[in-house]
Amino acid sequence: MTLPDPVVLNPSQVWDGNDGPWSTFFMQIGNPPRAIRVLISTISGNIFAILPDGCATVGYPTNCPSLRGFDVTVNESSTWIANKPNSTRDPYFSLSIEDRLGISGYGEFGFDSATMSAIGAGGPTVNHTSIAGIATSEFWLGLVGVSPQSQNFTSLEDPQPSYLSLLKQHNKIPSLSFGYTAGNQYSLSGIYGSFVFGGYDASRFTANGYSFDFGESENGQDLYVGLQSITAYSTNVSFGGTKTLLPNPIYALIDSTVPELWLPMEACEAFETAFGLVHNNETDRYLVNGSLQANLRAQNPTFTFELGNIDTGPPSVTLNLSYAAFDLIVGYPIVTSNYPYFPLRRAANASQYTIGRMFLQETYLTVDYERRNFSLNQALFSRNTSQQLVTIKPLGEAQNKGLSSGGIAGIVVAIVAFIVMGSVGYLIYKKQRKRKEQRAKEARDAKEVVQAEAEVERIRIETLGQELEAKNLPELGHNQQIPAETDGTALPGHELEDVNVRGELEGVQSELWEMDGNDARRHELPGDDLDLPEMGISRSR
Repeated sequence: MTLPDPVVLNPSQVWDGNDGPWSTFFMQIGNPPRAIRVLISTISGNIFAILPDGCATVGYPTNCPSLRGFDVTVNESSTWIANKPNSTRDPYFSLSIEDRLGISGYGEFGFDSATMSAIGAGGPTVNHTSIAGIATSEFWLGLVGVSPQSQNFTSLEDPQPSYLSLLKQHNKIPSLSFGYTAGNQYSLSGIYGSFVFGGYDASRFTANGYSFDFGESENGQDLYVGLQSITAYSTNVSFGGTKTLLPNPIYALIDSTVPELWLPMEACEAFETAFGLVHNNETDRYLVNGSLQANLRAQNPTFTFELGNIDTGPPSVTLNLSYAAFDLIVGYPIVTSNYPYFPLRRAANASQYTIGRMFLQETYLTVDYERRNFSLNQALFSRNTSQQLVTIKPLGEAQNKGLSSGGIAGIVVAIVAFIVMGSVGYLIYKKQRKRKEQRAKEARDAKEVVQAEAEVERIRIETLGQELEAKNLPELGHNQQIPAETDGTALPGHELEDVNVRGELEGVQSELWEMDGNDARRHELPGDDLDLPEMGISRSR
């Protein structure tokens, strides 16, 4: 069977929500299909769609369906099957996904088809997936759950597969995995969210090489991290330097279903002191008035989160968020009209410690359920970068740990090392070759010098012989004989007197001296500016 490619869940290009704004995604539900805009839930395995009853409350605005991402009348779909264990049981069940946070509600559960796209845009379709129609305002927008955890309704012996699991079972995606960043409205005038089933988009983050292992929790959730510290720093003098916001490390769940940070009371008090926040008991939120918002925007602190597999000690990863990630708007029906708020909630106990969707505005989450690891990386924001989809292969096939951020970093390091080693090797080779060529050149030059000197010597001897012939020196006749001396009779000639005066040859205007036989020195012709008849060059020895 051919391994399918990763599938992109297209953003709606609309900013939605009453606690954001947030970048939503398109889904189609039922037949005929109804397009809705949804958020991502990293802890649920179901799809949540708003029912018409979700806008029936008195006082809701007339454009409520649009504000809630549009509604779905589930029983009007020809393929809807209500989840009724028996004829007397209504198909309403507790949503349960955020019970730990005290956020509850009921949904009308059933099974229908779901397609990953807007109307007419194609996208893979899965039939008979679990869908909950909801009316509660606790979840203002619909959700697509991306956890592989199955759902039990009336019997533990009959779990219903999650949407992610069905995608894998029907060969729509390569593995139980995803990559996700929430996007934000403040970077480059708005960068939409990105969600990839079965892989991730490498163009949307900078890999830090750190991988988190799945945690073991009582509620069956996997994406726990050790939150070691939170600090804030601003160059604005009025801010007062670096401020510590998490007095003690904690374990927290990555949960994109909710927007806020849920932290211990002592941490919330540190935030209150650092930023002048005031808790509103009626809404259970930190509402920010106009003057405080202006002051915080002027200070513009950077928040640094240090996270690890454990809550203390290295190794760890550091991720930064700008103040804009905390500068959000809360709306109806939480408050009567839109109002700035700071996305921080007071946790009642350790089970509520949560890192919500606001954190994913500037970070990228990659999860590999088959290898039980995930990563958090700093998100990148650019309008000119093309998608770089990377497949996370199933567990049975070779994979660099799901091509985690650490794997990417290792590949990059290896490539860089190869390039560096290759460059160094080339330079060494080039230098050795240059030395070899230089030695060969020196040898050729030395040989040419020896040959030239030999040629000079040959020419000198020939020239000297020619000069001697040109002097018309007397020679012995061809037939002339010189008698041997026997009786002391003087031969025609003169003997040099012992006065160190040499005899002079006759009839010659040029003088030629005989060298002293006892003089060990040898005399040569001057080497400077000797004209070489055939070579036409002047050479000095």
